[in-house]
Amino acid sequence: MSEAMEDRVATELTEGATPEQRIALAAWASRLLAIRDDSEDGFGKARSALMATVDGKAAWPLIQRLGDAIKRNAWDERSNPERAAVGGATAMIALFGGGLAVLTVLGAAAGAPLWIVFGSGDGLARKIVAAAA
Repeated sequence: MSEAMEDRVATELTEGATPEQRIALAAWASRLLAIRDDSEDGFGKARSALMATVDGKAAWPLIQRLGDAIKRNAWDERSNPERAAVGGATAMIALFGGGLAVLTVLGAAAGAPLWIVFGSGDGLARKIVAAAA
């Protein structure tokens, strides 16, 4: 995702948010950045990222909007191998994560935290933290 697109997504996400939602969204994005830098294995990071997303109840409507915004602004720019990687990671978590299987129904909303932790989404997460502050 280009820097201009990251700016657009972060702005779109935080503009309609309440102060409580902005705080929760910034906390969620910060948590994902911490998970990204953690020494935990890939499966553990994926599980932690999705659990942080599920636990962020106040930010959940915004996280769903984030998934929609990422899909709308960046999915079409991804190559088929990149799309397969995100889809495969989500499928593996659904298969081996027990209670996390429900997240596969959420599509891009479940893919967003995985993209931030494993992909190139850290720039967007940092912009979300800054925009939500």
